[in-house]
Amino acid sequence: MSFTLSPEAVQVGSPKSRLVIVTNHRGAPGTFQCDYESRLLSTSNQVIGCGSSRNKWIEGDNTKAFFAALIEALLALPVGSNVELISTLQYAVTELCRTAEQRRATDYIKSNGNLLEDHAAYKRIDEIVETKNMVLSARAPHGYEERCHIQALKSEAPQAPKGRSFWGGVMKQTFEKRGRLRAALAQKLRLKPDQQTKCSVPGCVALAEKSAGTGLARFHCRYHAQLKARHGSHWHGTYRASELEPYIKCAELWMADHRVDPAYRGAYWDLEHFMASTGRVDSAMNLRGQSAEYRARVAFARIRTAEIPTRRLVGIYLAVTALIEDDFGSPRTREFRLVQAAKAVHRLASGTHRKWDVWDPRTGGTRKTELHAYPRSSGHVLRKIGEALEKACDELARAALPEIIAMRTERFGPHPSHPPIAKAS
Repeated sequence: MSFTLSPEAVQVGSPKSRLVIVTNHRGAPGTFQCDYESRLLSTSNQVIGCGSSRNKWIEGDNTKAFFAALIEALLALPVGSNVELISTLQYAVTELCRTAEQRRATDYIKSNGNLLEDHAAYKRIDEIVETKNMVLSARAPHGYEERCHIQALKSEAPQAPKGRSFWGGVMKQTFEKRGRLRAALAQKLRLKPDQQTKCSVPGCVALAEKSAGTGLARFHCRYHAQLKARHGSHWHGTYRASELEPYIKCAELWMADHRVDPAYRGAYWDLEHFMASTGRVDSAMNLRGQSAEYRARVAFARIRTAEIPTRRLVGIYLAVTALIEDDFGSPRTREFRLVQAAKAVHRLASGTHRKWDVWDPRTGGTRKTELHAYPRSSGHVLRKIGEALEKACDELARAALPEIIAMRTERFGPHPSHPPIAKAS
């Protein structure tokens, strides 16, 4: 690592020159190694000095590389130079806008009483500036031209060659081993032609998962096995909100009439205490690889953070149970009821939504950027959410079910699956 000056830099002398520093991580995710590129520009935007760390990695984050580049450039510059530092590292720029006397007056301690991060680097910079009688100022890049120059300089920073990273090689070996194990398991599970069976769902002619060697299901194909994981049934889909809405309205009316009933109060406070103990909310991007219990807890925590009332959850469970009981064409299994209740509750607040401003190179201003991430509404996590609802509301559902169905029939008519009642001629 070295900073090289051109002959013009020595001749420039006192006029202000601009020092541009950019840093760039390289290596596998999780490593703390960084590179930097630095350029010294004259008043006419001519490059009169350059430095980089092409042959050595700096252990640490962007700040460590930034200070290494700055100290290297200050040591190479002639005595009496007037340097204006330009960098996107905002917290370092903010601190360097202060004078050395101000930092020494506070003994390099921040206003909150903690020691300034990288205080040794700041001390070294102050010593160099005073010894060489320099003038040092700092600022962030201004305008479209300077931002484009920063971006172009950042693209010149060294990148890690493919296959060089240790963790990249480990992950590649892990994926290859996983693929070999999966192929061996599929070959072992594949049945002989005389033992193969087709999917048991009427109308489906595909081979069962175990017969096709794509899974462990003996009587259902891959499509219908995934359908059950998502909807709770091999052949019935999820109820639409329009189908569930009449039952939710009737369940809310029933709860309003029975709000002092011991069964309702017990279910309400049981679920209320459970919601209060779910803990903090985690981002939807961090749920991959977590257990079903953890993801179910985060789903309830997200509902609590969205300030959705607990009586809404109780009403949804009662409505789903009543709809399944009133629909003559629905599966009457416990798993289907749990999954349908969980999916209806999960839709209330299921994703992570973020907004921020980013710099727009076309206009030089900022524009709005949004991120919307949603966790998968499928698998074992839906069963865990449904079990939590069932534990609190199952006894209440048994008592309220007949009245909710009768109220729905009276207000909205019978369910479409019911056969029409013959009228006397």
